Amino acid sequence: METTVNRGVAAPDDRDLVGRAQAGDREAFDTLLLRHQDTIFNAVLKLVGDHHRALDVAQEVFLRAFRALGRFKGDSAFSTWLYRIALNLCATERARRRRPLEARMLSLDAPSPADGDGRRPDLEPEDRRGSNPGDDVMSVECHEHVQRAIDSLEEEFRSVVVLRDLCDLSYEEMAEILGCPIGTVRSRLHRARLRLEEALRDVAG
Repeated sequence: METTVNRGVAAPDDRDLVGRAQAGDREAFDTLLLRHQDTIFNAVLKLVGDHHRALDVAQEVFLRAFRALGRFKGDSAFSTWLYRIALNLCATERARRRRPLEARMLSLDAPSPADGDGRRPDLEPEDRRGSNPGDDVMSVECHEHVQRAIDSLEEEFRSVVVLRDLCDLSYEEMAEILGCPIGTVRSRLHRARLRLEEALRDVAG
């Protein structure tokens, strides 16, 4: 009796999905989003240092990608393009946060931009359900030290540390994302690690 072997169907690559999305296939873009959302969010989280802001920025990354998809020519990988958008948005977010505090304070009488039902989600108590009171305090403190040290770095150094040491990208990928030679990436990363070591001593000391 003849046996039929099911070899399965290979998942479409990014280039194919981008082409379909550019032709109006919304499901293709949704697949791209699902494929890359975790890596982009993790990078954004390390770059901005705050979970709620990272969610907003990551959503904006994919919103901008969707709006600009027709202009994406495929000269680089789709993931590279997403990282570029993410880095630009993170730099903008950090610049916004550096403005004087009084310029960023919300008036309690101002209308809320988000809900439309009168609630102000940015002022509501944090939902702590699911938190584990037995979390290792030392581990949490270590994570906070590292994040504060990363936050203290200049933009160009923070980007290479996050892309290489936290996102595990290759030098080639980083060079393409940052638009500079590999030698520049290596040199910048070396200086970034030295500054990170110094920053870690400062925040832990």
